[in-house]
Amino acid sequence: MEKQTIEEIRKQYPDQWVLVGDPELKDCDTLGSIISKLERGFVLLASKDKREIGYKTKEVRKGYKSVTCIYTGEIPQNRKWLTSLSHFSPNLFWDTDEQTLDPEKHARFIIERVLMRGRMEDWRTLTEQYGFERIKREALKIRYLDKVTLSFCSTMFHVPKSRFRCYKQPQSIQQLWQF
Repeated sequence: MEKQTIEEIRKQYPDQWVLVGDPELKDCDTLGSIISKLERGFVLLASKDKREIGYKTKEVRKGYKSVTCIYTGEIPQNRKWLTSLSHFSPNLFWDTDEQTLDPEKHARFIIERVLMRGRMEDWRTLTEQYGFERIKREALKIRYLDKVTLSFCSTMFHVPKSRFRCYKQPQSIQQLWQF
């Protein structure tokens, strides 16, 4: 298997989700989408269904230092919001009246809850709703993320931990109880 350029990947896999192994990125120190920074990489999987990529990633990524998932087409900006929070795990919004929750106004709250307490299926629902870039933008502004979630976001979004607001401004009370 040979590394392909982003142009070759787009041409060979139009309007598909593509899992790229050992991606070579240009200008890694600035914020921006992965697709705009990707120069070349190994195509591991390609599918019209994003979930298929998610299900098969673990088995095909072995032997690669890093992987990233890109979409080679245009993602529509006007996504239709789910009519109910019931598509998420029940434990996420048990304390919230879903009638008063506005998906755009409270996007950061919803994203934070899913990142901190959600399951993989909740993550998929979240990415379908808001898109990867919106989640990334909001995650960078969240005031508090636990260490595991911060590491996940840093890895997933290819952004150093130091760029996250929660890393720059840690909580004043670090831990209430000593276990």
